[in-house]
Amino acid sequence: PQGVAPDLGAYEYVDDGTFKVGVRFSDANVPEGGSVTATAVVNGEATAYAWYLNGVLVAGETEPSVTFADLPVGNAAVKVVVTDGKGATHEKTVADAFEVNPLKTYANAANADGAAYPYNTPDTAATTIADALAAVWKAANVTTEVEVAAGEYPIETAISLVMPVKITGAGRDVTTVSQTASGDRAFNLSDDGAEISGLRITGFKNALHGGAISMSKGLVRDCIIEKAVHSGREQRGGGIDMTGGTLLRCLISENSLAALGGYRRGAGVYMTNGLVEDCDFVNNTTGSSNDNDQGEGVYMAGGTVRNCRFRDNHGAAGQTCSAAIYMVSGSPLVENCVVTNNHPLGVRVTSGTIRNSVIANNSGTGAITAGACVDGGTMVHCTVYGNVASQDATGCSGLEMTKGTAVNNIFWKNGGTLGACRVTGGTFNTNIVDNIVSVGTYNRADDPMLTGAATNDYRLVFGSPAIDEGAPFD
Repeated sequence: PQGVAPDLGAYEYVDDGTFKVGVRFSDANVPEGGSVTATAVVNGEATAYAWYLNGVLVAGETEPSVTFADLPVGNAAVKVVVTDGKGATHEKTVADAFEVNPLKTYANAANADGAAYPYNTPDTAATTIADALAAVWKAANVTTEVEVAAGEYPIETAISLVMPVKITGAGRDVTTVSQTASGDRAFNLSDDGAEISGLRITGFKNALHGGAISMSKGLVRDCIIEKAVHSGREQRGGGIDMTGGTLLRCLISENSLAALGGYRRGAGVYMTNGLVEDCDFVNNTTGSSNDNDQGEGVYMAGGTVRNCRFRDNHGAAGQTCSAAIYMVSGSPLVENCVVTNNHPLGVRVTSGTIRNSVIANNSGTGAITAGACVDGGTMVHCTVYGNVASQDATGCSGLEMTKGTAVNNIFWKNGGTLGACRVTGGTFNTNIVDNIVSVGTYNRADDPMLTGAATNDYRLVFGSPAIDEGAPFD
């Protein structure tokens, strides 16, 4: 060793006896407005220090260490001038001492002539979302933002949000994220503070679970997720693969699962956890007619879907098994939803609970049930109206139930004159049905007196026999 201890690495530093100055920094990167401490290292007697930041003398700082505070965005240049014991001066300049990253960056696809790192003003905005994201500060304890102007932004490699960063578009009708030829998805979200909003995410086709988005945490809000195609063999989530996080006020439209081998689950969304709220699922489709196609709108193996609308989602011709909402395991919850005009089936429940929801005017060509199929789980306080299955010969267009629980529901005007439902098992109590079934108690066949089912108004009118007649149910 040449000093008090061995040096790291293969070589020992050998001092040649001349006066030398070095500078060490507490951080290589800090956020806008943050601070960095610089410390001068000398190999002899020093009597004074003068510090410069970006060419400007820092007044009053004459000690071996200095803290630069409230730092502006950009790369910082630091110089220290040291006076030795003989009165001679020695200086050390570090051109790129550390980088100060902005808390907000900008992307504008039309700004090719003005783009300038670190993209922290609208005039210097990056032309890609990826470049703007690379420049913004990222840390677990600070939420930062990338603001994206109107325009189209092709994505070559999936953008992964592993820190609390918000990507905010100018609006889902004017800011579009599309796919290049790479075959990757658009976004991965895996942090509670990660957020995407105001984007139209369109046309992603690949063999990945979640053709457009994969999320385990975070928030996707006020977006359109459309025309994604899962083209692999074991398909999970044509539009979104969701194991956590929140999907809020989004339109999930025209996503699909390709007609290949293996299972196909969740053309719009495949979820095992998380919350989907106030979203519209429209015209999503599975790819073939076999029974492995499950969940044109959402396939639920857990999680909650609340205050959503499912319309015109459909299986392929001849599909008899799937449903706009497919609840299979993990005790999923569906509440306050409207499920209308889907094919072949509105809702299939094998686990969990669906409550306070309307299931109406779904049609099953080649199917025996169009409204709801319950073979486990619970249906409570739902209105099932006007569903018609073309192959219904036994009066189960509204409901086919083999086990589970159905309490405090209305099944009315399903399947023409055959009646509302066929119940062969489970608990079926305190429901209004077209024709009384042999299973259960306190069921009745009285007209529920709906406000205007022909105009999709399924509220009860004054005097309805359904008012105050429900059984207590937790």
